Amino acid sequence: FADIGEDQFDFHTYCVRKMTLREYVKMVRFEDTLHGHAFYVTAACGIVDTYLRIVAKPARDAAAAAAEEAGGGLSVQERKKAESKRRKAEAKAKAEAEAQAKRDADAKGKDGKGGKKGGGKEKPPDDDPYGEALASVEAPLAKAAGYMRTLLLHAPAELRVQVLACQLAMARSKPLLALRALRKALSLGAADAQVHRSAA
Repeated sequence: FADIGEDQFDFHTYCVRKMTLREYVKMVRFEDTLHGHAFYVTAACGIVDTYLRIVAKPARDAAAAAAEEAGGGLSVQERKKAESKRRKAEAKAKAEAEAQAKRDADAKGKDGKGGKKGGGKEKPPDDDPYGEALASVEAPLAKAAGYMRTLLLHAPAELRVQVLACQLAMARSKPLLALRALRKALSLGAADAQVHRSAA
């Protein structure tokens, strides 16, 4: 969507040069509704939801650590034994994954017969396969608020946008914004379960 916004500048000069005013007017109208497009709304809602989950994760991790520290009735020796088993299982799984990757690479080398099929490029290794670098973002609520402002401006009639706006406002400790989003969500879909979960 950012590319579409940048490409419009090239289209301005093209339309003036070629005198295609009808297409120019269509493009300008499309640009006005670009951030209200269904695909953009879905993607931006996913981004906001992800940022909300990133913020909630430390609280869940702290609760899980406190429960684990309590031990659930296990003695110190039993906890050490369970931790040792868990580490061994992780090491075994990692070794199996590496062996499988090596076997796959060997099989691919034999099938290729020294050349690459179709002349395609080899895929570079993923430096962050679990997305930990992406998840370690500073001020996730501020970034989510930026996307939410765009959504509320261009797609205010979407129920999921209003529900996410309520959740984001509660996470940011902004009760009046949460109430406004909740009232709008109630007017859009009073019988929807998401609205009632947000109200609780």
